[in-house]
Amino acid sequence: MILRLLAVGLSILAAALAADLAPLQVRDASDGDVIPFIFGGSPADDMLMEEIRVIPVLGKVTLTAPNLPANVRFVLFQAHSYLYNVTLSYNAALLPGEHINGTNVGLLAQPVAKTAQVILYNFNIEANATVLIAAKVLKMDVPIPGGCNMEFNTKLAPYLQVTYTSDLIMMKSQLAAPPLPYSCRSSLLDYDVYHLYLEERDFTGATYFEGVRKMLTPSRIAQHAKKVPEILGMPVIERTFSAYSGTGSVYVVVARGEKDVAAAYVPAVTYACSVVYWDDTCEVLTTTFSKLLCAIILFLGLFICFAGHYYFKAEMFVFGFLSGGLVAYILVALPGKFDYGGHLAISVLIGAIFGAFWLSLWWFYGIPAISTLLITLTLGYLVASTVFFSGAADISVFQNQINYWTAFLCIVVAVPIFMVMAAHVSNIVACSIFGAYAIIAPIDHYVGSNLKYIIINTVRKATNPDFKSAIVDPPFQTRDLILSITWAVLALLGICVQFYLHRNKPPFPPPPYTVLQDQRDRLALENDPLLPSRPTNVYASVSMGDDSVFESPQPGPSGVTR
Repeated sequence: MILRLLAVGLSILAAALAADLAPLQVRDASDGDVIPFIFGGSPADDMLMEEIRVIPVLGKVTLTAPNLPANVRFVLFQAHSYLYNVTLSYNAALLPGEHINGTNVGLLAQPVAKTAQVILYNFNIEANATVLIAAKVLKMDVPIPGGCNMEFNTKLAPYLQVTYTSDLIMMKSQLAAPPLPYSCRSSLLDYDVYHLYLEERDFTGATYFEGVRKMLTPSRIAQHAKKVPEILGMPVIERTFSAYSGTGSVYVVVARGEKDVAAAYVPAVTYACSVVYWDDTCEVLTTTFSKLLCAIILFLGLFICFAGHYYFKAEMFVFGFLSGGLVAYILVALPGKFDYGGHLAISVLIGAIFGAFWLSLWWFYGIPAISTLLITLTLGYLVASTVFFSGAADISVFQNQINYWTAFLCIVVAVPIFMVMAAHVSNIVACSIFGAYAIIAPIDHYVGSNLKYIIINTVRKATNPDFKSAIVDPPFQTRDLILSITWAVLALLGICVQFYLHRNKPPFPPPPYTVLQDQRDRLALENDPLLPSRPTNVYASVSMGDDSVFESPQPGPSGVTR
């Protein structure tokens, strides 16, 4: 997490030093308008023309690039619509394979009589579409994005296909065509994938368009976006990402050829939810029960952070409940036979049972090393999750599941081994750190940051087979930075408060079963008389005619006593 904080600081500094894009004015377009893009006689390789237009309901506009020079091979027209789908077509007839529909679409138009054009439609019947329109020329010596398409609907596919589930975002593109005279059979190109996070919980059009504009050319991409590592066993033009619902992310592919020539695909944006219905789809906790559980965890976090060791028996139950519920959640999720509500209810029930069991171990046996083992293992789980959340999960060696889980378990076990020499101190430290996280996790949910995914991503890794190849790299922005600092401060305060509360007290309270046994023994002693009564028949009686102790002397034959 410290490395993550340093990386955020450097990224904030780099963003401050980076030149901002000049703002674009939003202008209305009428049905049937022609929007020209005049590039001039010799356009630069990275030259881009862009503007934002409002397309009316059921309206269409024509995008045209006239008077193109002879060395232009294609013009890449793009349309990025905020909220609503638009359609980009080569012609007015909408023939199969000649148009594309979506929010981030693009087509490659080949010049005819030095002019290239496409038609942009808004088929929405209730809303105008605010669209960022861009055009870029691609010369003969530049790769053609999607020029070797084998799967997508159009012959040339410079756009990306981005889909998402509750856990994953899947990005897919098609191979680019190399510069002439090479064909698609030539393996002359390299591919880089980049992504950029938008501001957390910012669903405004201005932020949306600004993020797209930063990803339109290779030079802008290199300045603003982050390069994504390749995934073992996956094509170079495909990636899978961890989904962070409610945080917008922009994805783009850059094809690179010889002599450092490059061309960017059409970027694509997703929030891993529907921004039109974000109240229902962009929230991690969607049920009343889950929100209630979130509030309960907040109060449990306050209790554990500041008074967990002081109320040791309650701490035993709480940690047993949390750890047992977490393990149960993972195990129940593997078969996938329950809905979310049933899944959560079963996990809570099993957690309560395990909490009672762990409390009973202390109740009857009272061995500090065993009782605190679960607390330190839970802290180890949190530390390991934080390490891999902070960037370790995207290191190539940990893309292998065996390597990942081996390293993860080593960290989990290393924490209690490191802390075993001082059970009293380790218990207070573990309570404070874990309790502080339990405080900020519900707050994180309601303010829209992403520290809750420290635990969620590990659960996804264990329960979702497709998540093993996902790029975890999470957004870490101002809200996350503030909550991380709050986490550290709360943990330090919790440690100080608990040591203060426990001053002049024994390291651990006596186990209740031992206390009850001592009370029973004390009561038994109190019931005994101080001077016991004289017992009867203490000595064995001896009959008068038989001495069992001394034998009577017997006279010998001569009368001498022997």
